Amino acid sequence: MLHAEHQALASIAAGDTLVFALEQLLLALQSQSEEPMHACVLLIDEADRYCGASAPTLPPDLTAALQLGDSRQSPFGMAGFSGAPVYCGDIARDPLWSAGRREAVLHGYRSCWVTPVFCAKGHVLGVLGLLFQTARHPTQAEIELMTISARSTAHVIERSRLEQAALHAQEQARLAFFDSESRFQAMASALPLQSWLAQPDGTLYWLNESLCDYAGLSMQSLLDGALRLCIHPDEREQAAQAWQLALAEQLPFDMPLRLRAHDGQYRCFLARAVPLFDEGGSLVRWVGSNSDVQEQKNLQEEMDFMARALEQERARRSSERDRMWRLSTDIMLMADLHGVIIAVNPAWTGVLERSESDSLGIEFISLVHPDDRAVAQQHLTRLVEQGVTVRMELRYRRRDGVYRWIAWRVMPAQKLVHAIGRDVTDEKEALLALQRSEHALLQAQKLESIGKLTGGVAHDFNNVLQIISGNLQLLKLTVGEHEQAARRLLSAESAVERGARLSSQLLAFARRQPLKPLVTDLGRLLRSMQELIRRALGERMIEEIFISEGLWHTLVDPNQMENVLLNMAINARDAMADDAGGGRLTFTLGNVTLDGAYASLHADVHPGQYVLLTITDTGHGMTQEVIGRIFEPFFTTKREGEGTGLGLSMAYGFIRQSAGHIEVHSAPGAGTTFKIYLPRSLEQLAEPPPVLHGPVQGGSETIVVVEDDAAVRHTVVDMLLGLGYTVLQAEHGESALALLEQAGPVDLLLTDVVMPGTVPSTELARLAREARPGLAILFTSGHAHDVLMQGGRLAPCVELLSKPYGRDELARTVRRVLDSRCSSAVAEPAGQRILLVEDNDDARAMSAEMLTMLGHTVLDVADAEAALLLLDTAGLDVLVTDISLPGKSGMELADLARSRLPQLEVVFASGHAWGASLARERQATFLQKPFGLEDLARALGSPMPAALAGLD
Repeated sequence: MLHAEHQALASIAAGDTLVFALEQLLLALQSQSEEPMHACVLLIDEADRYCGASAPTLPPDLTAALQLGDSRQSPFGMAGFSGAPVYCGDIARDPLWSAGRREAVLHGYRSCWVTPVFCAKGHVLGVLGLLFQTARHPTQAEIELMTISARSTAHVIERSRLEQAALHAQEQARLAFFDSESRFQAMASALPLQSWLAQPDGTLYWLNESLCDYAGLSMQSLLDGALRLCIHPDEREQAAQAWQLALAEQLPFDMPLRLRAHDGQYRCFLARAVPLFDEGGSLVRWVGSNSDVQEQKNLQEEMDFMARALEQERARRSSERDRMWRLSTDIMLMADLHGVIIAVNPAWTGVLERSESDSLGIEFISLVHPDDRAVAQQHLTRLVEQGVTVRMELRYRRRDGVYRWIAWRVMPAQKLVHAIGRDVTDEKEALLALQRSEHALLQAQKLESIGKLTGGVAHDFNNVLQIISGNLQLLKLTVGEHEQAARRLLSAESAVERGARLSSQLLAFARRQPLKPLVTDLGRLLRSMQELIRRALGERMIEEIFISEGLWHTLVDPNQMENVLLNMAINARDAMADDAGGGRLTFTLGNVTLDGAYASLHADVHPGQYVLLTITDTGHGMTQEVIGRIFEPFFTTKREGEGTGLGLSMAYGFIRQSAGHIEVHSAPGAGTTFKIYLPRSLEQLAEPPPVLHGPVQGGSETIVVVEDDAAVRHTVVDMLLGLGYTVLQAEHGESALALLEQAGPVDLLLTDVVMPGTVPSTELARLAREARPGLAILFTSGHAHDVLMQGGRLAPCVELLSKPYGRDELARTVRRVLDSRCSSAVAEPAGQRILLVEDNDDARAMSAEMLTMLGHTVLDVADAEAALLLLDTAGLDVLVTDISLPGKSGMELADLARSRLPQLEVVFASGHAWGASLARERQATFLQKPFGLEDLARALGSPMPAALAGLD
């Protein structure tokens, strides 16, 4: 603006009109705005009336309308009347504006800012107005710009009036020749500017008082050369040269100078001088003035500083935006209002694997999943029409065809669409997995609750059946040849057997049945049952069996597995009964590896290798509601009397107890597929145990019977007495311990698992073996309890006789336990006998397999409490235990074991290096996890078998 003011003042000095000079100043002011702005100046005379206007870009009708009305009918009048700026942010809504508002609105103006223009003495010279086509209020920087512009306008107006006055004086001088010199000097003295006169040769001969007061010197001193010394030393030579040039060419002199004030401070002035000529064209004198522009310079410097700071801030923010654009992991995208991509950041390529060059120019909706496109189009339409920010989650196609979920925040700005997107695919998949896990957990909890209920019912029912069965068999011995009584007894025994089967199915669902798992080839087992399955299906239906080559082995109870296969076949037969073609049942066996991703979707699955049995029928299928209940006990879709509803619940319980997993896939009219996953076993195939048969044999040994139910206890005692044994009886653990202390030789402890009192059955067995090392233990119960189970199976060396049992089963089991005790006393196991204690199922199974490969006999348990029961195992050589165990720690277990077996070797296995110092304190061996075959063999002090060399 300072430069524009210089030009306007030069224009005045050159003789141009005030309106023209103001137009130049206003055009320069308009160029300072970043958005369209129209400036005008309305001049006011001493009577407070409009006396002229300068509006280079305003419509003439609007300029004329603004000068109509009184002083309170527009911002221009109010600013001129009040002497204070007026800022109208919205012309259409301003109730105080009447004069000119209609014309302003018709021409598209929405806001108007007006400030008064004061002379040096404080009188209003006019008003400066700025009009915009947008409704807005000024910023601080814009207010300062208006202030500077108003001052520049005042200087131009005053200079114009001074020039007019000078011209008038010149005219008067021309008319009166030099008679008016004194009047001219008097007039110049009254002006606020520093004024001076010089001879044609440039010699000063007169100065006004303003200049003398500023310099603090007399007129004569200044005329004698002191004025030159007031010029800043850096500018004296340049000013002298410019003044000499003006004198030589008789052209106006115009130069900014720094002049020293009376206090020694320098201020900036604009020094100007014009030559005056007489009628003959001869130079008469020079008329000069010094305008104080220090404030303008200060403001200009402040504005320049603010402009530089603003530019630096813009550059910094631009750099930050560029850095964020490049480094952000979120997608940033710009598109036009039609959805055509204009720019994408590198994260777009990282997420969707599409380069920037391949993405520009395409509609981003074309990459959206077809099912999401309608929603995307609705959001885009709302964004364009309403100008609102929208949020949406859409699936976008990567280059490889895979879709990723992107959460978008989209907003319009400057006729463009700006969008920020985040890949939320993993979050959505995690949420879906969590929902599936929660559903599976709820289903498992429901089945677990039902299982606990059915297990308890089955336990009590087995006790009742045991009483009935035992008394029936004792009664059978007394009726002799009475045929009618024998028939009735046979009918009653048949009913007991049916009840026992029902109880067994309930226990299978509750996962409380005692399993006797063997390493089994399911293909061989299925082939052996093919004829039985064919007969169960009937002639109208076809069965198919497909077995993959190299089928893995699995560890299951083969008898229970046969029951599962038969039950599944019967259910499939019933489902296909209405099929006109007879139906088809397909069994498929293969190997499969389940990874962590699959396991994360199924709460009861661990990653690993499995044998997969798929059973598919072509029956009527099931709804999802039915599928959700098919494993519940007594739930059936068959007609009343056609099924018990226990077949699938028994299969479910058995598979879960065998560490397996079962899936169901079905839909109405589409048949049903069951997928059964059973863990792979790396052990060799096992031969099925021999079936106990032959004549019933009793004995003369002494047996202690511990049973809290008096009726059951009396029945068992009577049966054992009938077999020739000497029987002692107790009703709970405390009385049994007292009896063992007082009694003579005892060969067998036959104890119920669940009993009242402070001594549980497992503790009774442990204390009894401590007191009598050769004592045989036989547990009996209505179902297998957790204290006897390990991984869903009976713990090693635990003998269990399940209720209800008959006289013959009791006799054969007791005889076998007594005889095996004798044979085990002389049997020499191969390698070392090792007790392995590890609470992690997978680690325990792998360690046991490695020990077996090294030729050792392994007993493995999950905690110290179960290990204490096995410390009396004949020939136990080594204890290998983890340090961190549930309950008693491995250290505590080792101390207790050494107190009973001082010669027992101990190996501590742990992933923590500090375990080595603990092992040294106990004179034990430390085995660092993870370990291989050679590490394990070295810890046991045994050589690696030659066949295993190089396998570690």
